[in-house]
Amino acid sequence: MLVLHGENSYEKDQAIKKLTKNFDGEVAIKYGDEISISDLPDLFMGQSLFSTQRLVIIKNLSDNKSLWDRLEEWAQRLSDGNHLVLSESKIDKRSLVWKYLQKYAKVQELPLLTSKDKTYVTSWLKECANSKGLLLETKYANYLINRIGFNQWYLASAVDKLALAAIVDEHTIDKVSDISNKEVAFNLLEMSLMGKTKQLRIVLDSVKKTEDPYRVMGLISSQIIQLSAVDAQKNMSTTEIAQELNMKPFIVGKLSKLTSYYRREYISLIAKVDLCIKTKNTRPWEMVEYLLIQIALK
Repeated sequence: MLVLHGENSYEKDQAIKKLTKNFDGEVAIKYGDEISISDLPDLFMGQSLFSTQRLVIIKNLSDNKSLWDRLEEWAQRLSDGNHLVLSESKIDKRSLVWKYLQKYAKVQELPLLTSKDKTYVTSWLKECANSKGLLLETKYANYLINRIGFNQWYLASAVDKLALAAIVDEHTIDKVSDISNKEVAFNLLEMSLMGKTKQLRIVLDSVKKTEDPYRVMGLISSQIIQLSAVDAQKNMSTTEIAQELNMKPFIVGKLSKLTSYYRREYISLIAKVDLCIKTKNTRPWEMVEYLLIQIALK
């Protein structure tokens, strides 16, 4: 049994891709909040009709507390030929489940990368470029990191664009590393709604270097204020609402599940922050961060 845990979604995604690519057998990928107790016998003890080996990957099983608390019981029933991989964002290290996993599973922690990891990120970025047939000198790798930060999803995307351009210089890096203001605001609000305060602060540190705080604040506010529009479209699916309002389906789903009390709280918070920015001697980025952190903590 392998456990991949931590907030570095890129590293987890790559680890899972490598496992599935090299696995000679059937692969099943499930999500914790979609599994019921009736699914466990097949996942832990089921046999494939086409192979003697089966790889079962369960993402965020801890979201389903009733099943997570019974993990030890079912892990002991894991049949020969079934290989279990758990992918988790955050595990309570005080729990009995965590103690069991430490003792009986191979545990790999994948935390978010920060400035302390710059040497590793630079090396990884050069290897990533090399895999695309692109020679990325250290000075340009560092320039790209300074532009984007340590978010590997953004860095990998920039490398893909550089490979297509087949040119590596500061001007080209500036062009391919530009992320739209709207996408930045979407990403920040998404992390906030997921309660990822640590990741949020890291991304904000990067965003502050290239974005205008007033524009980002306006875009975040407009998304939250559209809550009223979400309420008005209760007969539509999350995907349809997202398309109608030009928002991410995750954000629409998350906001639509909030009670009217929390929605009013968020809008009141926006008004308070907006007033502070306009009437007091405050630093705009500090107020943007305050808004997002308060949302994350609610």
